[in-house]
Amino acid sequence: FDHVWFTSQPIEEPADARDFVGLLDMVRAGERLCFSRDFPHWDFDDPRRVFPSTVTADWRERVFRRNAETLYASRLAALRVNENSQSFATG
Repeated sequence: FDHVWFTSQPIEEPADARDFVGLLDMVRAGERLCFSRDFPHWDFDDPRRVFPSTVTADWRERVFRRNAETLYASRLAALRVNENSQSFATG
């Protein structure tokens, strides 16, 4: 499960909101879900309404920002190393 990530778009919500919360728990959304908006499509997810109001502020912070930082951290670090090594090679 460590190599599986999810995004919030597209997301189909069940009729019963409790089932949606259960689904988010099942996939460890607080650790493995990154928000995706899908703008400018007409059916994009409004960030103010996409998740149940029962989730905590910390959970929202992880899904909207920190999970993406975690997912891309090694790639961003590699880019920084490559940028630094290229600047030394040309300088």
